[in-house]
Amino acid sequence: MEIKSGYGLTVESELKMLRVIMQLKEHSPLIIKSTFLGANAIPPGFKNNRQKYINLIIQEMLREIANEGLADYIDVFCDQGFFTPTETARIQEAGLKHDLQPKIHTNGFGQTGGVDIAVKHQALSVDCLTYIGENEISALLKSETMPTILPGAAFFLNEHLSPVRKMIDAGLPIALASDYNPVMHLLVI
Repeated sequence: MEIKSGYGLTVESELKMLRVIMQLKEHSPLIIKSTFLGANAIPPGFKNNRQKYINLIIQEMLREIANEGLADYIDVFCDQGFFTPTETARIQEAGLKHDLQPKIHTNGFGQTGGVDIAVKHQALSVDCLTYIGENEISALLKSETMPTILPGAAFFLNEHLSPVRKMIDAGLPIALASDYNPVMHLLVI
């Protein structure tokens, strides 16, 4: 089971989430992997200074996460309106310096270049992939990066589903993730 941070977007709240995940890892019979997703969005207080938030991730959050051994992976939401491929690469490279294996959420709202960044940085997975082009499929075929689809999120957001048949027909393996938030929302309704 993988559990991600990414909903506080402050040093304190990201560390708190990762510390809770660490406690769950210590007390659960399940194998739990923790992912730092502090680059899930640009917080409102940083909308006019994106670089300041990215520097906060790289210089403060990652340092403390590494010092406490709080995460196995680092994830970035590389998509339209979120983090650019250049910003994603910078954050991923900083995570690699702290021995955090990359993962990338991308192509939920269009082709953004995140697949290329994932392949370049040997990301464990590239997640979402509502939109994917032939060149991205080809790049993934030549890599060890696992394409992971999130149909629950697409359904919840009323978005298109990932072109799974196209990816499978091209020879790609596909991982299926539940994405807990939309699943829980459906159960509550």
